[in-house]
Amino acid sequence: MQFVQIPTFTLNDGNKMPGIGMGCWMGHYGGGEEAARTVKIALELGYRHIDTAAGYLWTGLENEDAVGQSIAESGVPREELFVVTKLAMPDHGRVEEGLDRSLKALGLDYVDLYLMHWPQAEDPETGRMLRPHESPTFVETWLAMEKLLSTVLEFSKSKGMVVQAYTPMGRPSAPFYKDPIFVSMAEKYGVQIGQILLSWAVQHGTMPIPKSSNRERAQQNLQVVRLSQEDMTVMDEYHKRPGMHRALAYIGMIKDGKLFGWTMEELGWPYDDEAYVKS
Repeated sequence: MQFVQIPTFTLNDGNKMPGIGMGCWMGHYGGGEEAARTVKIALELGYRHIDTAAGYLWTGLENEDAVGQSIAESGVPREELFVVTKLAMPDHGRVEEGLDRSLKALGLDYVDLYLMHWPQAEDPETGRMLRPHESPTFVETWLAMEKLLSTVLEFSKSKGMVVQAYTPMGRPSAPFYKDPIFVSMAEKYGVQIGQILLSWAVQHGTMPIPKSSNRERAQQNLQVVRLSQEDMTVMDEYHKRPGMHRALAYIGMIKDGKLFGWTMEELGWPYDDEAYVKS
């Protein structure tokens, strides 16, 4: 089986971003050692895009600390890496402090991409989720993040924006892994179903962030194939099947129609209370 080369995306500021990254959210709280092992394996296999966050909290070893530890021990030159971290909800009103903490935890002088993890702000004293209209709003937080740059980048789609695919392989319970359509497709190309999902994402020009602490699966996630147009169309239209047009991430975390205190409408998501896309 001949795999295709992983693309590199050029961002609107000229920086280049590897087309597949290793995600460092392990799917549960606790176990920073797993995050450290995941990054160690990833760097050994050739991953150069590492995605972490201040909000990926652990007991004992924190996620950013674990990531930084594995980067330092890897011997990979910093200039070869593309490191992403994210602003935590309690830090929306203290953006510069949040970034400083992340850099210290990572043991790095800079990160290549700094994101707002969630639009919700959390009161750092009480833990209360602020309502959309309460200050700092996500717009105020974004403006504070822009001030971290020496030059404010002009927001313009015409300059080319890259879509990052979070949870690109769904959850272990996702319908793809038992569906005869995907089973047959994986057999056709001689790869695993997860590789079919990643190949579809890469072929669409998006940048997936899979995660795995298993060396074999992490290696497979870098091996994508060229899908036929017929198969791409089948996958493009898969969501049109009954019961399939829904979100796969955070389903179990939606309580009373809210996620982290905000309704689906306030988040700007077109979902109902069970994460199905509204028709």
